[in-house]
Formats: sequence, C-alpha cells, structure tokens
Amino acid sequence: MNRWLKQGYVLTSLSPYVDKDGKTALFKVRVDHPDGRKEIRPMKRNGSGWVIGEPNYPDDKKPLYRLPDLKTHPQEPVFVCEGEKACDALAGLSLVSTTSGSSSSAGTTDWSPLKKRDVIIWPDFDEPGQKYAQVVTEKLQSLGCNVQVFDVSGLGLPHKGDAFDYLELNPNATKADIESLPVVESVPVEPVSDDALNVESEAYPLPVSLSHQGPSPIPENVLSGWFGDMVQAVSNFSETPKELSMMLGLAALATCCQKRFNVLPFPGYKEPLNIWTVAALAPGNRKTSVLQAMTQPLYNWEKDRAEEVKEERARLSSERQTMEARIQHLRTKAGKSKDGDFESLRNEIAKLESELPDIPVIPRLTVQDVTPEKLGPMMAENDEKMSLLSDEGGIFDLLGGRYSGGSLNLDLFLQSHSGSQVRVDRGSRPPVQMDNPALSIGLSPQPEVLRALTDKPGFRGRGLLARFLFTVPNSLLGYRSLQSSPVPRSIADGYERGMRALLNIPVTPEPYSLKLSADALEEWRAFSRKVETGLREGGQFEQIGDWGAKLPGAAIRLAGLFHCSEYSSTRPWDYPISLETMNKALSLSAILSEHARFAFDLMGTDHDLPTAKRVWRWIERECKTSFSARDCFSGLKGHFKRMELLNPAIEVLVERHYIFPRDQNETQKRGRPSKQFIVNPTLSEGWK
Repeated sequence: MNRWLKQGYVLTSLSPYVDKDGKTALFKVRVDHPDGRKEIRPMKRNGSGWVIGEPNYPDDKKPLYRLPDLKTHPQEPVFVCEGEKACDALAGLSLVSTTSGSSSSAGTTDWSPLKKRDVIIWPDFDEPGQKYAQVVTEKLQSLGCNVQVFDVSGLGLPHKGDAFDYLELNPNATKADIESLPVVESVPVEPVSDDALNVESEAYPLPVSLSHQGPSPIPENVLSGWFGDMVQAVSNFSETPKELSMMLGLAALATCCQKRFNVLPFPGYKEPLNIWTVAALAPGNRKTSVLQAMTQPLYNWEKDRAEEVKEERARLSSERQTMEARIQHLRTKAGKSKDGDFESLRNEIAKLESELPDIPVIPRLTVQDVTPEKLGPMMAENDEKMSLLSDEGGIFDLLGGRYSGGSLNLDLFLQSHSGSQVRVDRGSRPPVQMDNPALSIGLSPQPEVLRALTDKPGFRGRGLLARFLFTVPNSLLGYRSLQSSPVPRSIADGYERGMRALLNIPVTPEPYSLKLSADALEEWRAFSRKVETGLREGGQFEQIGDWGAKLPGAAIRLAGLFHCSEYSSTRPWDYPISLETMNKALSLSAILSEHARFAFDLMGTDHDLPTAKRVWRWIERECKTSFSARDCFSGLKGHFKRMELLNPAIEVLVERHYIFPRDQNETQKRGRPSKQFIVNPTLSEGWK
C-alpha cells in the first residue's frame, strides 16, 4: 500500500469483514487520488500485521460483509449491494445490508447466513451490476430465499451509480422510502428443506465471540457546510476516525449555542442545545491534536474577549482597591469615633460600598480538569454556562468521588444537562445559585475507561451515563499513510467564522426559540414512536432503556445544532428547522444508537475478557489443537505471574466454547496434574 501512498493516494475507507466466530477475516481498503483514480484491495493477516492480498478462507468461502448485523436482526429483510460503501449508507438508515464485496466475488462467498430470508438486491446501474444481481439471485434461490431486485433504471442514478449515490441525490430519504422503491423482479421460491441446503449438525457448539463487532460508521451525508467540511478535513489530516472529530466538534458547537438557543418542538416542551459526547479511542490516535483543531476558535474568542476587557479591568480594579482602602480607613476611624461622628462615618461607608465598581469577568467558555465544587462558581460567573472538553476521561474519577471519599458528586452535572435550578449552600464555600445552567461535555477517553465505569454503579442508576452520546470507532492505527496534508486554510477559516458568529450572538435572559417546520416535526414524532416501541421487552433499546428514553430529546438537540451551523451568518431563530436538517439529525441518532449499545456492552464486559483474548491469541499463534494449563502458563509467563491469575481467562474460553476440558486420565501419566484442554475443532480446522 505504501506504493499508492507515495503516489499521492489517501486512505478513505477501511471495511472489516468478520467471520462467523467474530474474528476479522480481512479488511477491504480503499485509497483515492486527487485526480479521481481509486484503488480497492483486500488485506489479509500476515503474522501480527496485515498485508495486501486475498486471504485463504475456510472451504474457500469468503464471509459476507456486516455479518454480525445479519445475526442480530434475523427477522429483518436484507439488502444486498455490490460494495461496502453502499452497504454502510443503507445501514445509516437502520437497514440490514450486506455484500460480497464486488461483482466478481459473488461465486466465492458464503451466502448461507441468508438462507430462507427475504432479500432485496440493489444492483449498480450498469451491465456488471445486472450480472451481479443475476448471479446473487441464483445463489439465494438455492438457499430458499425470497428474492426481489430493485429497478434502478428509474432512480436518476449516474452510470455505475449505487445506493450511496442515491442517498447523496436524495438526502431526505427515509427507511420507509427505500423499502418502497420499485422492484423489477420478484421470484417466488418453493420451500427448500434443510437437507437440500446441506445443513450439517455440528459435533461442537459454535463459540460465543470474544469480540464485539463495531457499530456502523457515520454516513457521509449527515454533516454538511462549514462544520461538516472541518470535521472531514481534521479527520483526513490527523488520519483518525471521523467520529472523533465529529463528537468533539459537536461539543464545541454546543459551546457556541448553549444558553443562546432552545428548540421548541411544540408548546410546553423545549430542549436546550448543550450536549454530552464521548468518542472512546485508545492512546496514540492523535486525540489531542483533533481536540485542539476543533476547539481552537473557542480559545481564540476567549483570548480576544480577555484583551477587550483588559484595560477596563485594570482601571476598575485600581479604582475598587482605592475605594476599599478608603472604606477600611473610615471603618477604623468609626470604631474609635464618638457617637456624634459615628453616624456620619457609617453613612459615608455605606455610600462608598454601594458605589464599588464591578470588575468585568474574563469570559471563559471551557475547562478541562475541574471539580464539581469549582465548576459551579465558574458557571455562575459566566452566564450560567460552561463546557468541559478533554481528550481524556479523568472527570469520571472526579465525579466518582476522588476527593470526597468515594461519594458520588453528580447533582450539578445532572442539573446542568437538563437546565434545572441549582441551589448550593455548603460550609464555608460561597453559595451558588443558577436558574437555568447549561453544561456541555466532549470527551475522548480510552475504551478501558468505559469498562471501569461498571465499578461506579451510581453512574448508571443516577442517569449520568444515559445523558452521553457515545461513539466507539475503529482505530486506524497501523493503517495510516503518515503523509497527510494540513487542513486547508479556507476550511479552517470558514469554521472559525461560523463558530465566532454564533459566539457573538448575545446571551439574553430568555434564549432565542427555534421552531420545527411541520414536516420536520412529523418526522421527529415518527422517530420518537419508533424509539418508544424499541423500549419494550425484546426491543432494540430493552437493555439500554435509560439511554433510549433520552434519544428523541438528543435528536432534537442535534437538529438544533445543525440548524444553527447552517444559519450562523444570519439569525437562526428567523427560520424553522427544516425536514432536511431533521433527517440528518435522525440519521445520526440512529447510528449513535448502535454506538450506544456497543458502548454499554463494553461497560458491561467481563473484566476477564481481555486476558481471555490474550490466551486465545497465544493458542492461535502456536496453532494449538490441544494444550495443558502448564503449557499456556509457560508460554505467557511474561503476562501472568501466578497460575491463579491465568485460570479466570481459561474459564472464559471454556464458557464461550473456544476450548473444552479434556479427561485427565487420557493424557496424564505422571507428575503433578495439569488441566488439559482441546481447542474447538471448528476453530482449529486447517491449523498445522
């Protein structure tokens, strides 16, 4: 791949193919050249790394793309496209989609996960696309599938156009719109028995994957304008997932809008525009540089405002000190005065105190590391608002009671998310009173920080975690070109202008109200009804009902932020939030719901799982079909100091059917007994 990078190509996508065991079987890599050329190639595992080349698949059958989605949505119809980009675009509308990867790979792909399912094929708008549809139709008919093929001739697509191009041309398209597109062919199929499908019973149970399949990427048509340009440019420059710059950028955008605007979907209901975001990424992903790029306009604005009040602060500070000295002198004199002079001195002191000038506060927009006790007074001094923006997750330790003996300290944060009144009177600290506080948060902690949150049960029970919008993107470490170009000056300047325009709108006692257009409101209501259904038993939000219940409100906030960025150079309150803007917010909300489920799964992950993965990597590396606990301990003695530290990891592998205990009498001849294990043959088949 270095050959392409040296020629000026840029890595634009990295699509993982996961096999039935949850392991990454290959990556499909795409690099684009500024002149329009592109290269799309598979990458296979080579020892501990990856190289360009097609892997050798079990039974010579390549896995389908987005295979875990097929398993987790067994009743949904499946859309088959010709490429990964089109699949991801449909997934952005919560449609189950898959592909074999190209028109030439249909015959070498394992289509069996689709047996007896309803399938809609979306061919590319060209002759190879039609041939691909024919081949796939034949494959699926043999599996007892109910197959339909979209009529792409009347969709207005360019030559070779696909589902991605359709959504680019129709950014307001919904899931229902896609499902109602015309079909050119509907092929009824006679019932097919499992015997005819060559379904074999397995002697060993299938393993329960040690790894989570990552959620869908962010659709490319969700972000637009100067904000979307900056998110993409920073992602390209830093060679980091777009989710990172997007989530930190959204928190920065909320910093500009909070306390200035509210969204009023209908009378009696309003949503403020402060949001909490998390993009969990491992160290080394240039999180600091991304945070700096997305928040630089905030610091520039703070610096300019500090300079503007500098002279006035100096003058009034000097004047106040002089008056305070005079007051102190008079107070001392009054203490020694006779009754006739005391009354006169007391009146003069009262007059001077009433005339003490207020020193202008140096405006603050953000903090990075602050205790809840300090945050309250800072917000009260800054129009009852503040943003906590950091490339780490240390705030979770502070909230968990690092400086308060382990006692949770969440009240101010929870109240500042919803805009509830704050009244704090504690000990020797000055009282804090705020009528409508607003706090935005943008964090990029390590995934391990999320796992550790399970040790703080109050975070979930008090509703703290339910207020965050999560992303857990796939890291690009190991696949970066290290030759990216800086963010274009024009894009950085446009981002700066847009953010400053919003920051320069005065904070008024009552925020400006943003209304929804009639069709935007109806679309949001439909989305809310769908979420409500998902909160039921067996629904998609059953396990994260606390988070799902807040999703419609979060979608409103996202729509408001997108609207403000769109009309930043004018008066956003003069225009209703459009259907197009609402659809972008709802599309993003749907993807964020996938990320939330993944994040909450991560937070609920068994703490022994990482060590189990380490043991499994040793088994794979050594191609073990059987082994003893002593063998494993010896092979990993650099990681486990005592055998009892290894045992929990082995228990996880047994529970998940990766390995099975072996009868001691079969192999143990003499010496101190050591537990024996065999590796699930469905995993070790083909090892030498």
